[in-house]
Amino acid sequence: MINATPQESCPAPALSVVVPAYNEAENLRPVIEETLKKLKDSPDLPSFEIIIVDDGSTDETAFVAEYLERQHPEVMIRKHRNNQGYGSALNTGYSVSSGSFVTTLPADGEIPPSEALRLYALRRQADVITSSRSAEDPTIEQTVRPLSRRFLSAGLRYLSIFVLGVDPVGKEGPLLLRGDLARGTELWSRTGLVQIELILKCRKKGCSFGSGQIFFRRRLSGSSKVANLRTIILYLLEMLKVKAMLLLNKPF
Repeated sequence: MINATPQESCPAPALSVVVPAYNEAENLRPVIEETLKKLKDSPDLPSFEIIIVDDGSTDETAFVAEYLERQHPEVMIRKHRNNQGYGSALNTGYSVSSGSFVTTLPADGEIPPSEALRLYALRRQADVITSSRSAEDPTIEQTVRPLSRRFLSAGLRYLSIFVLGVDPVGKEGPLLLRGDLARGTELWSRTGLVQIELILKCRKKGCSFGSGQIFFRRRLSGSSKVANLRTIILYLLEMLKVKAMLLLNKPF
């Protein structure tokens, strides 16, 4: 009879980086490999994990993610059978994370991995760190956020202030938050409203908030999957639902 030796539990990584991905096969590998190099080279980050959430992609995103998972022990993949939206992908990533702190990066390369480290450096400031976005190069703003998208963003901003009492300006970049908050906060928003939902729920828990700034660049290739009519309508409907829950003082 062989006596089994209990395995030592692995210490939790210092940082979990959640990367939601929908039809990003062309961008995913360079983004993850750049992130791995940047995080490994950081003297201030003892350990980390990268969680790719394939949100029901119809291209080769899952194949690329599986390859990266096999090649790098820091990488894991979770899959949605069907496309469920950015918020659902974020919720899945949060729920399986194990880091002391959790943040996100987009799979299109628009936010460099150095910005995850920029937020991580602020971790002792508060329970939740929000971030504002600025372009690395002022000319990028015109390309990444054309006039139509800026007009849409302004409209959604004022709706958020009027309906939810939250000004998203200064909170449009990724969050960094304690891992227990990420894993212990149930999120139901399927769109980008998930970030406002998370802020509201953390505020209700009495969490402290800090803020930082991150810089963005042009996405590596392709176009945004967010700025479309279906997502915008869903965003507005979710905003109204959150407002109703707040008025009724019900958990949401």
